[in-house]
Amino acid sequence: MAHAQPSIRSGLLSELRGYLSRRGLRISQLTSSSGLGRPGDDDPLQAMSLNATMAVLDEAARVLGDPAFGLKLARELKPGSTGLLGEIVVNAPTVRDALISSAELITVFMSPFESEYTEKDGIGQLEWTYPATATAPRIQYNLFILSALLLRIRAATQRDWVPLSIELDHAAPDCPGEILAMMGPRTRFNAMRNRFQLDASTLALPMPGASPIRFSMMRALADRLLAEEPAPPDIVASTRTAISSLMTSGGADLESVASELALSPGALQWRLERAGTTFEKQLTHERRSKAEGLLRDTDRPMTAIAYDLGFSEPSAFTRAAQRWFGMSPRNWRQAQRRPRP
Repeated sequence: MAHAQPSIRSGLLSELRGYLSRRGLRISQLTSSSGLGRPGDDDPLQAMSLNATMAVLDEAARVLGDPAFGLKLARELKPGSTGLLGEIVVNAPTVRDALISSAELITVFMSPFESEYTEKDGIGQLEWTYPATATAPRIQYNLFILSALLLRIRAATQRDWVPLSIELDHAAPDCPGEILAMMGPRTRFNAMRNRFQLDASTLALPMPGASPIRFSMMRALADRLLAEEPAPPDIVASTRTAISSLMTSGGADLESVASELALSPGALQWRLERAGTTFEKQLTHERRSKAEGLLRDTDRPMTAIAYDLGFSEPSAFTRAAQRWFGMSPRNWRQAQRRPRP
């Protein structure tokens, strides 16, 4: 199955070029090895390879010997300079509006991508997950996008604010002092996904220098671009299709199905939870549905059907059939074929 490669719309290259130049490094020294190609006019609406963009930041950190490269790049960023989503964030009426817009419009900025903002008991939470096809090292890129957002929120608080907690899905960079200053002491690495939490009083703060008119204009443009994006496939139907295709090979487990859908296992579980179900429920549904057809419509032996359903041994199929039908698979087959009165 072919999967679309992740892309990004951003004016980041223009900012990166200036940052590197001030440190005696040309961006062309990095882009050839990253696969990004020759930078053009840095059109913020032009789609670029997310993998290549992440690779450029990683290579820059290596060449400069700076494990906090992405974080420092965010510090020198001009507010709103990374493109459409950056403009929306800095012109949002409140911190809450900025986070909600970030979650709702992230696929205009990066695609495919998973992001969600939730609020419960006065605690706001923004979380995001990279697609499985985002294979380039992402530590520096992740530090960059998170730090850029935290700095905008810190400007609203007008103090050395840090979130209630942060989780990041990669190893910790070798710059503990920089991490502590930017993200605070409650930062955990090697997590299942990326997320941070903040309090209700911070959520209600106005963004400094926000322009309601510009915010409305940028949101309207983003909504139009979002409407032009192809609709994502129904995750439940896609999961069932992948399970069915992998079942006979015995590979219909969470990791294999997630890989088939170009997702991480955590991202697949998350999507299914949002759809009100779980991977185990969908696996059971597909197994039972296929078992009914094979028992009712074919003469295949029980052992062959057990392996068709991905069970490691026939006894496991028999136990499953007892749960589904209240009888053995052989008796269920006989009952379906018994003449009706």
